[in-house]
Amino acid sequence: MEGRAEAVGGMYVKIDMPLEGVINFYQALERFERYCKLCRTAENVEQKIIYSANARDDIDAAYQEYLQNVALILAVKSGARPIPMFKEVSTEELKRCFEEQLAALNENAALEYLEALNTIRRCCPENCERHEDAAMEKLKELANKIKESVETLYVKEGLEMTKKQLKEMVEDPEKFRAVFVLPPKPLVEEYRL
Repeated sequence: MEGRAEAVGGMYVKIDMPLEGVINFYQALERFERYCKLCRTAENVEQKIIYSANARDDIDAAYQEYLQNVALILAVKSGARPIPMFKEVSTEELKRCFEEQLAALNENAALEYLEALNTIRRCCPENCERHEDAAMEKLKELANKIKESVETLYVKEGLEMTKKQLKEMVEDPEKFRAVFVLPPKPLVEEYRL
């Protein structure tokens, strides 16, 4: 799993970006699909070579990210809520997060998506006429689902962080005065007619 863990007071762990690998996975699939379409519609051989090389790099990147982050990818797909970035969590919350990943790690589903990735990797770029649309549709569905989950998670976490900060601002506005740099008060004389 991507991200950095730090001990904080012996009881807490700070996770910077636990979903980095998940994000890289669906972004690599999105780029692959874009280059694949460009490759199929390329007007000359040079363009086709460039687009097919980029497509191959991206499907390989997606494959690598999948292998490294399969537990987290399947957990996000199943609706689990991994630990968000920049949040200090207790050991119990961390344990719950790992338990959700373990519960979501379905062997059949994991192998199904891996097989879809392998099918596309075998076909791209030389045999794209034999490219199976079913494999790409399966991966697109997975990518869309986890992208939606990730975006929703970060929006929710952003709102929670903003609420928390605003509560602190209400309690002690002076502490946050430096955050809002106000212009100097105008001289009364400047506004006299």
